[in-house]
Amino acid sequence: MVAPLALVMGDLDRVLVAWRLSPASHQFEPPADEATIAAAEEALGRPLPDALKTLYRFSNGMEPLGGNLMVQPLTESADGGLVGLGDRLRSWEWPVPDDVLMFGGNGADDQFGLWYPPGTPASEPTPVVMIGAVFEPASLALAGTDFARFLRAWSGYYLVLDEAPADALDALGLPDALRRFDGAAGLAPYFRWADPTLTDPDPDPYERGLDAAGIAALIRR
Repeated sequence: MVAPLALVMGDLDRVLVAWRLSPASHQFEPPADEATIAAAEEALGRPLPDALKTLYRFSNGMEPLGGNLMVQPLTESADGGLVGLGDRLRSWEWPVPDDVLMFGGNGADDQFGLWYPPGTPASEPTPVVMIGAVFEPASLALAGTDFARFLRAWSGYYLVLDEAPADALDALGLPDALRRFDGAAGLAPYFRWADPTLTDPDPDPYERGLDAAGIAALIRR
C-alpha cells in the first residue's frame, strides 16, 4: 500500500519522512543553521546544491539506514567535514574528479559524491557518483541520475533490510513487491523503481568501473 501523503511529496521529502518514522535505524545530528551553511558555501566558493542543502537543514552529518549511508557534517568534525572531503580523498589517492563534490560513503569501502561541475545551477538535478576502493581512474559508477532519487532507492533497500515499520515504507511510497527482502536481487529493483532512467540499476565501480569521461558521457545521454 502507498499512503496518500506519499503521492504528493517530492522524492527527498519522502525520504526524510521515512527516516523520521524509523528512528531506530538512524543516527542524526542537529540541523545545520543558515550561518553554518553559508560558511561552508563560502569555503567551497560556490552554493551547495539545493537538495544537499535541504539534507543539511535536516541533520548536519548523519549515519542513516543502519550506518549503510554516511554523510559528513559540513565543517564541524575532526577531519574537516564535507568542505575538505574531496581534497582529503585525493591526497589519499582516491580518483576524485574535479567535477565531483564528495559528501560521504556507504559505511564500508565506497565513497559518494555529486556530479556538480562549476557553473551548474544549485537547483538542477545532481547525479550521484560512487567511487570504489580501486585507486585508479576507472573506478567510478553512476549511482543515481539525481541525489533525491538515489536516496530514495538506497533507503528503500535498507529500510526493508532493517525491517522498518510499514508507515515508513508507506511514506517512501515503496510498492508492495519491494517490501520483501531479496538479498539475491540486491539494490537493482529499488533503483529501477526510484530512478528508472539510470543506465545501470546495479552500480558497480569494480566490475564495470568508468573514468570521469565515461561518467560525463552517461550524464550527457
